[in-house]
Amino acid sequence: MNVREGAVPILILGSLLLLVATLYHANEIISLGVVAGPVVALLLDGGLAVGVIYIGWHLRDTEFIESEYSMIRRWAVSGFVIGGGLIGLTFVVWTVEGRSIIEPQFLLLIGMNGGTLAGTLAGYYAGRSRATARKYEQIFDNTYQLTGLLARDGTLIEANATALRFGELDRNDVIGEHLSESYWVQPYPESQQVVEQAITKAQQGELFRDQIRIQGKAGSAMIDFSIRPLHNGSGEVAQLIVEGRDITKIKRQQEHLSVLHTYLRHNLRNDVNIIRGYSALLLDKLEMDPHTDRVETIHETATDLRDSSELVKEFADTTPADSGETSAHRLKPIVEEVCDRAAISTSQLNIDISPDQSVYVDERIHLVFEEFLKALESHLESRGTLKITDNTLDDKIEVEIVGAGLDIPSAELSAFDQPAERSKTNHPDGIRFWLMKSTMKDHRGDITYDDNSDSETKITIKFDRAPTNELSTSSLRPQSSA
Repeated sequence: MNVREGAVPILILGSLLLLVATLYHANEIISLGVVAGPVVALLLDGGLAVGVIYIGWHLRDTEFIESEYSMIRRWAVSGFVIGGGLIGLTFVVWTVEGRSIIEPQFLLLIGMNGGTLAGTLAGYYAGRSRATARKYEQIFDNTYQLTGLLARDGTLIEANATALRFGELDRNDVIGEHLSESYWVQPYPESQQVVEQAITKAQQGELFRDQIRIQGKAGSAMIDFSIRPLHNGSGEVAQLIVEGRDITKIKRQQEHLSVLHTYLRHNLRNDVNIIRGYSALLLDKLEMDPHTDRVETIHETATDLRDSSELVKEFADTTPADSGETSAHRLKPIVEEVCDRAAISTSQLNIDISPDQSVYVDERIHLVFEEFLKALESHLESRGTLKITDNTLDDKIEVEIVGAGLDIPSAELSAFDQPAERSKTNHPDGIRFWLMKSTMKDHRGDITYDDNSDSETKITIKFDRAPTNELSTSSLRPQSSA
């Protein structure tokens, strides 16, 4: 076992103290011819030296850096000097008072060894405290996000290196300022209002999160901003933690995609409506069957394309960033309402969901589940059936949809596979299955399928199971389908 170099001086010091004590008391035994007294004395001052050795040996397992080892050594030497010095001063006082000093060597050994042990212990705990603080500082300063510590009134107590680098600031430039008046926030009145609102919420013990614009050395930036309270032992809010993550690039990408989506959808919709209009006009004018069939195909394809465009738009309006957090809701009402809205014939549908099951979902579940069932129905034979049941598995609830006479092409089912498992020639044409898969991932769930049977296809949807005591009192807002 390798002894860390920083612990070696402590081991040497303790060993020297033990050696001196042993030699002194061995000499006593030889010169006085008695054993009991010197042995007891050795147990006292030698035991103190053994304590120093033990601490030095223990230091081999620590992760102190050199400055922390150096501090322990200074404490140990200081204890040695102070302990010996106090005994020396005691001798001076006794001499002035005319008292006789009996066996001063033993008293010096007790003072020096005891002082060294006390100093080493104090140095060890001081070093451990500094090492712990150093680790937290490393985490605090090397995180990707901007982090700070606020007093309860919103005054900045500490800011990590990331936040300071963001504005090329020195610590003294911002410490002691109210966060709403700090360098980062001060140029933007709207951001100042949000920060003040966040501090008020956090003072009340609530987490606050929003997006605000702040100032940096390279210009303005949008950040994902939050403030949360820190409670003391009495449960009162003592301090506040503020965090911010630069999402400027993400927001720009979202804006770019939004503009692109709006442009494409607007032009696509107009072009599709033109095609549908002219194809409908041709259907009224044409009488020859071959031509009529072709025009009908054009008309139906244009209608499908328009519906897909509307669905994408509706789903884009309910993205994960804009939707609320998931909450606990009863599963059965969700399934029944979605099935009603999907307009599946009751003769083809068999629902057997336990009324006690609760799952974590958000408002998107109505839209995507309804569109998912519509997609299933489009592949269901005229005499086919869908059976929807539930099953509890650990912390998950499985909703099994078993379709008899459900003929879904493998390319469409590949929407439930991992992207790497798809190919350029085997990929879904529709978007509804993918939307369901994506939403379930957001809900920390999953969706799988089994189409190995010749007579039926089974699709399993996994939700996070929610305890009944967490049921939300607010109802989910159903999304209208395309």
